[in-house]
Amino acid sequence: MAIDVVSAQSVDDLLPILAERLQQLQSDPFTPDIVVVPGVGMSDWIQERLAIRFGARGIVANTKFWLPNEFNANASLLSSTQLDVPDVAEMQWTILEYLREEELEGREPVPGFLLAKRKLSFAKRVAELFDKYAVHRPEMILDWNAGKNTDGKSELPDAQIWQPILWRHLYSRLGMTSATRAPFVKAEFQNARVTFFGLETFSRAKVELLKQLGENQDVKVLHLSPIQGIISTFRAQDFIVGEKRREQDLASQVKNPLLRSWSRSGLESAALLSTIATSAKSVSTDPATTVLGALQNTLATDADQSPIEKQSELLKMSDGSVQIHLCHGATRQVEVMRDSLLHILKSDSSLRPRDILILCTDLEKYAPLLEPVMGARLGADGLKLPISIIEKSNVTATAVAVAVDSLLALVTG
Repeated sequence: MAIDVVSAQSVDDLLPILAERLQQLQSDPFTPDIVVVPGVGMSDWIQERLAIRFGARGIVANTKFWLPNEFNANASLLSSTQLDVPDVAEMQWTILEYLREEELEGREPVPGFLLAKRKLSFAKRVAELFDKYAVHRPEMILDWNAGKNTDGKSELPDAQIWQPILWRHLYSRLGMTSATRAPFVKAEFQNARVTFFGLETFSRAKVELLKQLGENQDVKVLHLSPIQGIISTFRAQDFIVGEKRREQDLASQVKNPLLRSWSRSGLESAALLSTIATSAKSVSTDPATTVLGALQNTLATDADQSPIEKQSELLKMSDGSVQIHLCHGATRQVEVMRDSLLHILKSDSSLRPRDILILCTDLEKYAPLLEPVMGARLGADGLKLPISIIEKSNVTATAVAVAVDSLLALVTG
């Protein structure tokens, strides 16, 4: 059996490979395809693009989309280390209930909870923290289940002891489900065709689970990487995992300043994948003849910073592919972004609103502004931008959500 890794800079380059893999007939038509994706938005995008790609020729059936923590939990059920983590939506309510009970007893189980104005939002952030631990630090969660207050290796400082204590209270209330789920997971996993799509980061624990899975079945990893051929480079270097390289910083080995600043987790993931990959290849594409294309090419080839003269030449191009706007206040930022997007859509008839993705660093701050500003009708044509906010927090979602949160606060005292 094999673990084949294909890297690309864009999911658009990986989608044809996934489509070809899903079109290959399996010996048993009831055997599912399992596609592990980084988020729900990615699975929606894949299904939409595949529907357009296949058209009237076929449909995507018997394909299950798992999130990374679902893969970790399900795969660990089949290994010696059993890790079963509840869903974030389920955890947040149980955490809120426990924190409220402790508050009524005059105790503060989590630092900052008593001062938090939005209790449900606070509980959700704690639930998301535990969910991330399960994905990236499962050995720590296993220690907590065993009654140890460690980070997976050494004792936690006193200021962090509340985390394993809260986790054990949470886990005891939600109950253990591993024993009942294992037979179903084993039957589903046994012959399933597993594909990882669009993931940028892989923890050491996930790579170990991948290695175990690859011993019994073929696994395809369609991996996002800013640097072309990086996994093949690490394979040639015989990358070492473990204590021997604990102090080695992979980001110091790249030349591009952006890569040195932002690519540390991606480089670590590529290095870990290189240790288990049976084969590794990179999908290369010709860079676009724009300022953005030139920037992407410097990342792909790990080129050093361009000379000053060349930077000036790029800036003179002024093609609008990279724009930086300075604005006063959050509302003005959203207005300028809306006007820029409308201008781009008007100048390029091939673009549609669904092709646009907005990344936001503080969704709680900007979510109340995005819908009214972006959805306002402008000009004689009354144009407006349809917008869908993903991963919106419980408290900024709608006024109804705020009312529910306030009602819960009254009910629980």
